[in-house]
Amino acid sequence: MRRRDFSNTIAALAEFDRTTPERDSMCDSINTEGDVYRWMAAVGVAEEVVQRAFHEDTKDLNNWSHCKHVTIKDAKRVDGYTTEKTPRFDALRHIPR
Repeated sequence: MRRRDFSNTIAALAEFDRTTPERDSMCDSINTEGDVYRWMAAVGVAEEVVQRAFHEDTKDLNNWSHCKHVTIKDAKRVDGYTTEKTPRFDALRHIPR
């Protein structure tokens, strides 16, 4: 049986991990309701990038309505994920306009 290629998911997770300190900093400096909404939006976009990458890697057996429920914790269980440096994922390519 051929192993599934999760290269898009792995690259998206690397970008998610790389940008986590920025989102954490946003959370730490919340002072207004607007700050909360900006932080929540940043978290949502970062998570959706990973979900879209997972969809790209599994679209032959998965659909977006399932993939949009994949958590970061779930995505980090893919075969080949490591916290070592991995290539960047072109996230904007996978977010519908």
